[in-house]
Amino acid sequence: MTDYDASNERHIAIQRRVAKALDEAHDTVIHSIMGVADGRAYVYDLLLYCHVFDQPFSPDPHLTAFGCGQLDVGQLIFRKIHAICPDEYIQMMREANARSATDDARRSRSDKDANGGDIIPIYVHPGYRDDSQAPGDTASNYNPIDRDED
Repeated sequence: MTDYDASNERHIAIQRRVAKALDEAHDTVIHSIMGVADGRAYVYDLLLYCHVFDQPFSPDPHLTAFGCGQLDVGQLIFRKIHAICPDEYIQMMREANARSATDDARRSRSDKDANGGDIIPIYVHPGYRDDSQAPGDTASNYNPIDRDED
């Protein structure tokens, strides 16, 4: 195998064809993953993880550098999506907003339904001795067998 020679026109033409084929393959993958709802949800979660919609700043410079690396990867994917399938991006954001609104409604409904009424009291047998109670506490000295029956 011969080494790549940047002054050789044939080598340059071969590299251009390889790069074009690779770009087309990447575009096909992006277009296919954005073509299904689960793929759009995955890409949205990936963009969130890469802090595309946030700033990666942290008081620790190492964490900031790591966050900037994540952001760079996320922005690469973000740019590809916008270039290849902008309509699917809009659909992805609508679906993400709908999921978020649904989750918020569920949490809100759950909080209203609970309203303190879902708390089930725990049964404690009257003879149970809790060593954390004070020694003179009558509840801790209760024994159902030794009780007085009048």
